[in-house]
Amino acid sequence: MDAVNKHLPKSGDSIVVMVCQREHVFACGVAVARAFPTFTMKTRDVTERNVTVCFVTPGDASPLTGEDVKVLSAAATSIRLSADIVDRPRNEMTCDDLVNLAVKIGKELNVSIKVIRGEELREQGFGGIYGVGKAAETPPALVVLSHLPQGATKTIAWCGKGIMYDTGGFSMKTKTLMPGMKRDCGGAAGILGGFKAAVECGFSENLHAVLCIAENSVGPKATVPDDIHILYSGKSVEINNTDAEGRLVLGDGVAYARKDLQADIVLDMCTFNWSSRGNYWCTPRRAALQQRPMGDLRRVSGSN
Repeated sequence: MDAVNKHLPKSGDSIVVMVCQREHVFACGVAVARAFPTFTMKTRDVTERNVTVCFVTPGDASPLTGEDVKVLSAAATSIRLSADIVDRPRNEMTCDDLVNLAVKIGKELNVSIKVIRGEELREQGFGGIYGVGKAAETPPALVVLSHLPQGATKTIAWCGKGIMYDTGGFSMKTKTLMPGMKRDCGGAAGILGGFKAAVECGFSENLHAVLCIAENSVGPKATVPDDIHILYSGKSVEINNTDAEGRLVLGDGVAYARKDLQADIVLDMCTFNWSSRGNYWCTPRRAALQQRPMGDLRRVSGSN
């Protein structure tokens, strides 16, 4: 991505030639897509341009099939959608904005849409999402997009952490750690983009995108350390660090995926948070020193 940004002209149409093995075409294609973000608020003139990507695969003379191009195009478009969400500042991408965008995409894909928002979350038992987002100017929400094709034999749920801005709450981040927390919605952004691409490419199984959307703000209604929330799973959680909010919203989302959607497979996607760092920061070297698999360390850390 850096190489593309550095060497292409900033204006005018361009051609990018990717020389790679056939099995690397997809990875290279989506990397190029991320190099061309759709969002900018720079005051200089911004003009549209066309970028053509050509693939050269040494040792494999067969051209890309129409299905290959379809998948690449869908993935590239969805990656730019996800990037647009995380690139936008909080005053341009609030909880309401992401809810509205998800609903719009759901309608375009002709899938089932469910939105539980604000006080409805509290009334229906989503104590994690509600507790994290109740102090924000725009209310928290759970958005579920459901692709239910005929003949499906499995149900898969993708749950995304959508913290539109993470101040840390009353366990507030420092001035050096808070900038960039507009990207804490990256999990939900990735799930939304991936869901869009999968449906457009004809995914054959039941697929649900579960977006857990909230802003971790400070205010009179904000959660404070020592508060206790009841999550959708029925479990009670005592809060000792309001900057560990991701596991609370995803706890509700994952429980909903199992209880209500009856998912056979549940995947969650989220940004890593600083409160999980400490002695459990997971690296290959630390895993080797402790002679434990990295996956086990991640479970011990409680990382969200």
